[in-house]
Amino acid sequence: MRHLSLAEFVDELDGRLTDERRAHLESCVRCAEQTAALRSAVTDAQHVESSEPSPLFWDHFSARVRAALRDTTPARLHWWRHPAFTIACSLVLVAAVLTGVRDSRVRRAERAPLPAPPAAAVSASEVPPADDAAWNLLTDVASTMEEEDPHAAPLAVRPAEVDRAVVDLSATERQELRRLLQNELKRSGN
Repeated sequence: MRHLSLAEFVDELDGRLTDERRAHLESCVRCAEQTAALRSAVTDAQHVESSEPSPLFWDHFSARVRAALRDTTPARLHWWRHPAFTIACSLVLVAAVLTGVRDSRVRRAERAPLPAPPAAAVSASEVPPADDAAWNLLTDVASTMEEEDPHAAPLAVRPAEVDRAVVDLSATERQELRRLLQNELKRSGN
């Protein structure tokens, strides 16, 4: 036969154990020792003196719990108050402002007119190949133009078109243009 279960030990302490299970208890030393130990523990627990809390304790406790629940909102509603979120938003804002400032400076620099190159002779290393049709047209027009009367040239270019052409250059082309202009300025003594 099997030993008593925990529920059956409780039934024995309450005096509700069935006759069949009581017969096992009387014949089993192990179950009898466990029952004796449980009776001793219950007896000892009944003799422990405990102080009762103040009659107002439960009213005050209940009020404190209600106040704490009322003042506390679920944590998922406060995610935006977390310091890490605040720092992250601040960093994004600073990055956006700095990017805007940098972009506006770049745009201003791109729109700024380049200084006019000095009228100096072009070196042989800078002359494009002879089969370049645009260069041939330009040299033909330049050869017919008087140096004292640049406005009388058959070609007219508006300043905005020059600026737009420079803005359309790639970064490498702009860098080369800058280098050429600086070389010309050095040669002319400016």
